[in-house]
Amino acid sequence: MSTAIFKLKDIITIETLKLFFQTYKDFFIKYSFSKKFIRHIKNTLIRFLRCRDYKKNFAVFVCSSCGHSAVRPHTCKSKLCPTCGKIYSEHITQNFLSKMIDKRHRHILFTLPDYLWNFFIGRQDLLAQISDALFNLFKFQFAKSKVKYFAFSVFFHTFGRDMKFNPHLHIIITEGGFTDSFIWKNVSHFPWKVFDKSWKKILSDVLSPLKSDISTLQSAISKLWREDSSVFFNIKGDTLHNPNSTIRYLGRYLARPPIAEYRITFFDGNIVRFWYIDLHDKSKKFIELPILKFIGRIILQIPPDNFKMIRHYGLYARHISSSFKSSLTSFKTMNLSKKYFLSWQAKIYRWIDFNPLVCPKCNIVMQLSAIIYNDKLYSFRC
Repeated sequence: MSTAIFKLKDIITIETLKLFFQTYKDFFIKYSFSKKFIRHIKNTLIRFLRCRDYKKNFAVFVCSSCGHSAVRPHTCKSKLCPTCGKIYSEHITQNFLSKMIDKRHRHILFTLPDYLWNFFIGRQDLLAQISDALFNLFKFQFAKSKVKYFAFSVFFHTFGRDMKFNPHLHIIITEGGFTDSFIWKNVSHFPWKVFDKSWKKILSDVLSPLKSDISTLQSAISKLWREDSSVFFNIKGDTLHNPNSTIRYLGRYLARPPIAEYRITFFDGNIVRFWYIDLHDKSKKFIELPILKFIGRIILQIPPDNFKMIRHYGLYARHISSSFKSSLTSFKTMNLSKKYFLSWQAKIYRWIDFNPLVCPKCNIVMQLSAIIYNDKLYSFRC
């Protein structure tokens, strides 16, 4: 078996994208993608192809002392991009750790049965509705223990290890919260029987208003109510005791791109082969897909423009009062290493051992001189 590493940019090219959009017109009709969403998909893929391309979009920095200039390419900042996806993962980890209070957290996974997956394609807003409903459900459960304030974060995933569209929600929640008098109270038991019925109701309420094939939708909802939905969530979850365990979860599972390039073992211009670890038997399995089908699976992972794939509620929400935020300071996670809070420049320095914005001759920070974006020049005074 070949161990060669193939890049996504070897597979997704301008030529293969043109072929996909010409050949797979029914693909977008099937999932009722709007023209606006299709434009967004195209723009996302084009940005990915231009990521770190010195010939397309870049910035020019000039040293004010000696005149030395340096060109730095723009990045796509797409979660699909293996490079930018890794940076995104680090950013998400940093952001979450900056919010995290020094209390035990639990990771809970909510999945959907496969016969419901297609209803969510191109409709990630439905996941947001589910997220809001789950927060209200936990809020109701915590209230029974006189807990009013707790932390609740949701990470949306739309892909499985085999890259099929597989929407599910990862939740990180504190095992307890604050009472009205701001006293911490531990809550570690969540009744699964309550969640069994509630999970079915949440999914039914979110899907019922859809204008899809009514008979297919009603049949799917009826099937959902007949099944034991406890197989679709793990309420026991995994306890996250400290920042290190949180970092491992966030980096490895919750904020990763759809596929790591080292998993792609073969590409001949027509067929893509990649591997994944099967969760059921822990075995390494290989999948071979025609190139256009592979690209189709990638496209299904692109969320709508400005859709937030991570949502924070309760103690981690942005809108909590400033006075409440200041009260939380003493509960923040302590002794975090500074390496978790690096700037872009510092990350580059760590990876390639030089600061990209410092003049190599004078050792001073260079100034932004110009930006080339979509073949247009934007100049700045240094």
